[in-house]
Amino acid sequence: METHLGEVTTVAAQVEKKKLRKGLRYLDMIFYTIVATINLSFLGAFAANGAQAFTWLLISAVSFFLPYGLLTAELGSSFPQEGGIYEWCKVAGGRLFASLAATLYWIPIPLWVGGVFAVNVTVIIKTF
Repeated sequence: METHLGEVTTVAAQVEKKKLRKGLRYLDMIFYTIVATINLSFLGAFAANGAQAFTWLLISAVSFFLPYGLLTAELGSSFPQEGGIYEWCKVAGGRLFASLAATLYWIPIPLWVGGVFAVNVTVIIKTF
């Protein structure tokens, strides 16, 4: 008897999963992605270059998000268990690779946010 990875779960996990509700709908996720993409670091480029910067942002977004979305949809439908990139890498290479991928996926976020904050504070201080 073969067991599928999605079937391996505990009763407690199933009970907890029934308590969860999805609060974000389709349009919410689209606007959340737009807001996450267009942030304060792009305001200077928009002010300096005008509509040209917005055009290149759209071209860049389409060329990045379309393949990334197709990749994520394929992996998400192939491996339906919760966990995202951690679970995908765990199936492919084990727990070591999964924890490494999850760590490397989230480490740049605080560095990027801190960098954007530092640049914005520097620009604000120089304007006064």
